[in-house]
Amino acid sequence: MNEFWEFGFGLSLNTRFGNEQLLPLLYYYRKKDKWETNVFIPSYIQQFYALEKGKIGISLAIDGNNYNFENTVIPNLDLDKLSYSRVNIGPMYEFKLWGDIYTNIQGGVTIMNKQSWNDQFKEEVLDLAPEDKLFFRIGLKMLK
Repeated sequence: MNEFWEFGFGLSLNTRFGNEQLLPLLYYYRKKDKWETNVFIPSYIQQFYALEKGKIGISLAIDGNNYNFENTVIPNLDLDKLSYSRVNIGPMYEFKLWGDIYTNIQGGVTIMNKQSWNDQFKEEVLDLAPEDKLFFRIGLKMLK
């Protein structure tokens, strides 16, 4: 590996899009001068510019999962899994709080938002998808 870039690839069985799928994984990282590119498909694509006390950039992120569910409340309705997937895009700002603790602030718009109940045959029974909306998120992470 070069000190300025690295890459990787593989396969993953995951639920990133709300249903179990076998997906290819692609990873690419590059840092040159004050610019940093971080790509992990199928999860995110990020571009950052380093500032004196942090970094600012833009992110496109895909998230999703499904959860097992046993319906004992609504008769004659086969609800097996709650699934969701969403795509967010927007600016990010990350800075060091203290020691190895960093915080990131992100806002933007959800450009795809899907939520549904599926039956045991993975067919959609109820569509619960909300409208695409603006979002704001604050996170903490520890880097060593």
